[in-house]
Amino acid sequence: MIRTREDLELQQDLKDAQREAAASEAVTARMRAQRSGPARQLRRTRRLRIVAVCAVLVSALGWTSLRVEGPSEVDLRHAPQVILLMAAEWTHDYMRRHGRAPARLGDELPVAADVQVQPHPGGARLSIRDSEGVEHSTFVSAGARP
Repeated sequence: MIRTREDLELQQDLKDAQREAAASEAVTARMRAQRSGPARQLRRTRRLRIVAVCAVLVSALGWTSLRVEGPSEVDLRHAPQVILLMAAEWTHDYMRRHGRAPARLGDELPVAADVQVQPHPGGARLSIRDSEGVEHSTFVSAGARP
């Protein structure tokens, strides 16, 4: 049988294609083994355990926070100082814009509080009485932040 040069080239191309297909199948099989192997399963199991533990922690923290009924005694004790600080910030900004202390604090504060404003030459004195009748006060100047 006499073969031509074209037949030999065609036969060589066919062998090359078969080798490439075999190599491609080997790579595909290796990738499938990596995706579904025991190491992959172990990682998936570990992730599920972590998610389960986090879910239990979040639900436990949520359940305990439901039992909080209101502000603590410390929060109530510090409330007048916090209100004064908010009023001082607002008064400071007002004095920077207008050059004088406001006559009174109306609905400008986010909470209903009876804050008294007493203008002074260098700024204003803010005072508030808490539920026990104790007066808390602070001085606000137009220059520096309170």
